[in-house]
Amino acid sequence: MNECILPFQTKLGIVKFLASGVMMDSDILVHLIVAAADTRFSVANAADMHLKKIVGLVRELVCLVWHMEC
Repeated sequence: MNECILPFQTKLGIVKFLASGVMMDSDILVHLIVAAADTRFSVANAADMHLKKIVGLVRELVCLVWHMEC
């Protein structure tokens, strides 16, 4: 049987790959922002979840570097 891979499944696979930690967050940030705007909930949700992790880490680092209370 030859199963067809739908475009949103490909997009979701790409988002999961980007979020897997293979590349640095700074290299994938723009791609995740674009994916978060996708019309498919599964794609947008996966990208949004990883973006929230990245933003949280960046905020913590900024607070540590600048000795700020966050």
